[in-house]
Amino acid sequence: TEVFKQAFALDEHGSFDAELILEENAALGDYWITVTPKDQSNPNNHWWYYNNQNRFSFKVEEYKKPEYEVLVSLDKSQYVTGDKIEAEISAQYFFGAPVQNAEVEYKIVREHYYIPWYRYMRCSWWYSDYYNRGYNQEVVKVEKGQIGEDGKLKINFQTEPQEDGYNYRYDVYAEVRDASRRTITGSSSAIVAHTEFTLTAHSEKYYYDTDEKIRIRVAAADYSQNPVATSITANLVDYSSRVNNNGKVLKNQTVKTNAKTGEVFVEFDAPRSGYFRIDVEASDSRG
Repeated sequence: TEVFKQAFALDEHGSFDAELILEENAALGDYWITVTPKDQSNPNNHWWYYNNQNRFSFKVEEYKKPEYEVLVSLDKSQYVTGDKIEAEISAQYFFGAPVQNAEVEYKIVREHYYIPWYRYMRCSWWYSDYYNRGYNQEVVKVEKGQIGEDGKLKINFQTEPQEDGYNYRYDVYAEVRDASRRTITGSSSAIVAHTEFTLTAHSEKYYYDTDEKIRIRVAAADYSQNPVATSITANLVDYSSRVNNNGKVLKNQTVKTNAKTGEVFVEFDAPRSGYFRIDVEASDSRG
């Protein structure tokens, strides 16, 4: 059922804006917004339809103000594979009293986690919104329990060492149903990784003169992007001949990242013209 239709002229930025006021008795469900050029016969307008980029959707649902909230808190924001995740599910009425003796169903879901390639880019917020999560999701545990007199339930889950080489994000979802059979949900998440922190390296330039110093910025951070102070070893690798497919290490140096920023700059003299790579490595407290 079409509820709104209007023609617009694009402004100097190539955009337009509009609004739709939903009536109090508006139909519930999925709504689709479709944007099309006025002259649909123009072949230059084919890009509008690529991968349904001209369609957007939203939901209209009934809303009832919740009488209580459900919070899921984890003992840490990140873990190393093999660690035990300990969580507390808390249900509290908004007037301050705990939700007592309520039923709880919780599930733990995991998915592959990758350090975003755009993390340190100026527009990282845009990429973060564009690259949605939700791939390789797997439910690893579903259980039921009972909220105590204090409105809380403690749970734990033992992560298993992973041989597949992947890091994971674990999400803990909790559904609490009180005596009035009303269900409220809460969730929390944490990273479970093979290491305690990560390294990134960025070159200031792609091309250097032979009399210039090759300069790169190295950063160490945990999975919450907190800076990490650590010793790193940087290797200058001759990648021109692809010796043993990995290149030949020509020089190396060891430096330490700054405790406040997690960063350090590494410089090498170019030995000659050619194609070179700088590899950095470090060890966490577990080696």
